[in-house]
Amino acid sequence: MARSEELLDRLWAHATDARFVWQREANRLGDVFLWGNRCVMHARDPLDPEARRLAHRVQILGEPPLAGGVTPR
Repeated sequence: MARSEELLDRLWAHATDARFVWQREANRLGDVFLWGNRCVMHARDPLDPEARRLAHRVQILGEPPLAGGVTPR
């Protein structure tokens, strides 16, 4: 169990390292954001409860990506 916790701690530290974080300061009208849930972790800061927010979810059917971006031959 201790080794598992150690490994998880190392993975979280790596995944949240500032070198791998992309952050927007503010959204503008017409901005579009896309990400793949299988490939990234995402989070957001608290939203203004008085501000209007419109979000659409899209799911795309297809083959899962391969580790390391390797294209099958």
